[in-house]
Amino acid sequence: MTKRILFIWLGYLFCLLPPVLAILERFPLFAQKGSAPVLSGLAFLLLLVAAIPLKRGLTSLFRKFLSSPSAFVAWGMLWIFFEVFGRIADAVADIALIATLSSLIGAVFFRLAKGGEAA
Repeated sequence: MTKRILFIWLGYLFCLLPPVLAILERFPLFAQKGSAPVLSGLAFLLLLVAAIPLKRGLTSLFRKFLSSPSAFVAWGMLWIFFEVFGRIADAVADIALIATLSSLIGAVFFRLAKGGEAA
C-alpha cells in the first residue's frame, strides 16, 4: 500500500511540478501594467493545461464533471502545434516539451502505483 501511495505522489510530482515551473519561468503569473499588477492570461491558461494530471485524482471526487485526454497526449499535441506554427510560441513549445517528458515519467509512476494493471 505504501509503494502505491509513493508512486502516486511521484506521478503527480513529475506531471505537475516541471511544467508549472517552466510556465512560471517563461511567463510570470502577474505582470505590471502601469502601477497595477495584472494577471497574465497566457500564464493562467497554461497553468490550467498543466493541471490536467489532477483530473485523475479529482475524477474520483467529481466523476460527472471532468473529461479530458491524458496529460502526455495533450502536452505532446501542444508541443507539436507550437513547434510547427510559431516563432513567438518558442517558449510555449519548450514548456510543452518539458511537460510531455515529465508527464511520461509521471505516467510510469501511476502505472507502477496500480501494480501493472491496465488503466
